Amino acid sequence: MLLPVAVILLGSGTWYAVSKRTKNAGMTAERKVIFDQLINQPQDPDLLREMADVFDKHGLKEQGALLRKRANLRELPPETKETHKQIFREAMASKDPAYVLGIAVAFDKQGATGNAAALRKYAAGLKTSAKAA
Repeated sequence: MLLPVAVILLGSGTWYAVSKRTKNAGMTAERKVIFDQLINQPQDPDLLREMADVFDKHGLKEQGALLRKRANLRELPPETKETHKQIFREAMASKDPAYVLGIAVAFDKQGATGNAAALRKYAAGLKTSAKAA
């Protein structure tokens, strides 16, 4: 009597594990290629949001959130985009690594990951040159 119940439970558990694994297989190589293309090449905001939903559906919430942020950036008015460019230029001209890192965090929160990475690299250079001096 216990054997059929054990077989059913084992079969159900296996089916559940396999179905979860295939549905939420994580960031596969194919998904990474698609994600990188969406992030690194200008895309339509509606497409970015649609793909964000797809990434969310596959358990990739962080990537979905970043795609939505990128869509929001694409829809900013030209004046706001120009303000962001000016802030970036000012940060790159600054000699204060803490200020530069603060601006990098702000850019990251908006989904401007390329600008944030450039600012972090610049801030690291400022810290290195300060130590050498």
